[in-house]
Amino acid sequence: MLIGGYSLWKKRSLGYMVGVGLFISYALLSYTLIPFLAIQSYLRNTAIDLIGIIILLIMVMICAIPFFYFVKGLNRKLIH
Repeated sequence: MLIGGYSLWKKRSLGYMVGVGLFISYALLSYTLIPFLAIQSYLRNTAIDLIGIIILLIMVMICAIPFFYFVKGLNRKLIH
């Protein structure tokens, strides 16, 4: 993850190869943890951890926004 992120930051070919996978995997990881927080609170009969869910949603956005820009840039390169 660190090597791929650094390579993407420096605009090296390795970064572009692993960049999409990094963005998708971390966005999906954060997104899929939200139901587990809800199930955990249901099973323990406690309040839902809204702060945890908000943090996870922010993490999804941190990964999803660069992913869409990444795909948009690749689309422009493929068209031209």
